[in-house]
Amino acid sequence: MIKGWIAGSLTTQAIGVLLIALLVSHAASLVFYQFDLAEQLGATREAQFAEQMVAIKRLVEAAPESDRERVAHAAGGGAIDTHWDHQSFVRAAEPTDENLAEMHQKLRALFPTIPDDGLRVGYSTTADNVPPHFILISVRLADGSWINASTALLQIPGGTFTGVLGSTILMALAIVPLGIWLMRATTRPLRTFAQAAERLGRDVDAAPVPESGPSDVRRTVRAFNDMQSRIRQLLGERTQMLAALSHDLRTPLTRLRLRAELIEDDEQQERMLTDLREMEAMVNSALAYLRDDAAGEDMRRIDVASLLDTIASEASDRGCRVSVEKHAACVTIGRPLALKRAFSNLVDNAIKYGDRAQIALRIEDGAAVITIDDSGPGIPAGKEEVVFKPFIRLEPSRSRDTGGVGLGLSLARTVFRSHGGEVRLENLGGGGLRALVTLPAS
Repeated sequence: MIKGWIAGSLTTQAIGVLLIALLVSHAASLVFYQFDLAEQLGATREAQFAEQMVAIKRLVEAAPESDRERVAHAAGGGAIDTHWDHQSFVRAAEPTDENLAEMHQKLRALFPTIPDDGLRVGYSTTADNVPPHFILISVRLADGSWINASTALLQIPGGTFTGVLGSTILMALAIVPLGIWLMRATTRPLRTFAQAAERLGRDVDAAPVPESGPSDVRRTVRAFNDMQSRIRQLLGERTQMLAALSHDLRTPLTRLRLRAELIEDDEQQERMLTDLREMEAMVNSALAYLRDDAAGEDMRRIDVASLLDTIASEASDRGCRVSVEKHAACVTIGRPLALKRAFSNLVDNAIKYGDRAQIALRIEDGAAVITIDDSGPGIPAGKEEVVFKPFIRLEPSRSRDTGGVGLGLSLARTVFRSHGGEVRLENLGGGGLRALVTLPAS
């Protein structure tokens, strides 16, 4: 639970820290309050008790011996019970602990004329493991008799757990809503920033993030907007460079094609024209991969099932074995031509290496899941990610008759990821290969 809380949102963490700090500070303040209250009340009561003992001593000494017990008992009252006797109720002449010693010192200051052994302080019980409840004080009079007084020890009741919890809950109800509002207002720019970062992976031309919130957040957002601007600039420069490269490469290829037409040897001419066609196909494929011709399309709602039906129908028209199985309707937001080209690449691979393509569409956890199965030999274990790298082909001959130039899967993954999706390959248990595509469903 603690790990989940630590890994939670910033608002959850802040509110949790606030509640813990509130509980700890409240408990600590109650403890300090109890100590301070006990000290102040104890000092006040000791002073009152000592003053009362002085008054009782004067009254008893002035009364006849036959009336001293009655006068002593009547002069007490309240929290003090006093008696007159010929013996001291306190047996020990010296205080037995620090508290008694402190009380003895304070009383000695109020009875300066009494000798040291004429004032005794002790407890009402000496049994082991039994806390004392009463303190006894014996003051010797001039004739050797004693005034014995007893009073209850001052006990300051501590706060109960229910009381502490109740007061903490009341403070939390007052503070936590304000804290939640403050943290949400503070983290709102961060949420916007996170959404913008996700959107940047799909559309580099997205609007910049508004610079709002605390100064630290504003600096972070400003740096993100600057990064997006630089990425946009770099991509624009790359597009211009590719346009120039396309023109510069196609011009010499055209000249070579014209010269090849002048070769009289038909066999040599055909070989050269074949090489030129292959070079031109490789150049066009590379430029299409880098330039991403469909990147300029507008994002719009796409019926994934209809898109897959169109691809299957076009493949069937070419005499290929393609089937589509749809378990649910699905709509996604994307660029139609880019997605069509990506799915077509996967279907073409399935037909080329597995003789057929079985397409299935279903919805899982709010996402569209598309599988394209074939009945081919599959790919070697551990090569599932390698084949997505540009210009990588597992077919060693690299002949145009057995495949392309190794850009189809790379282009497909680029397109799917730009739409917030993903694609991976996995070998089927009974033979064949599966291309598994996920796309966010709208």
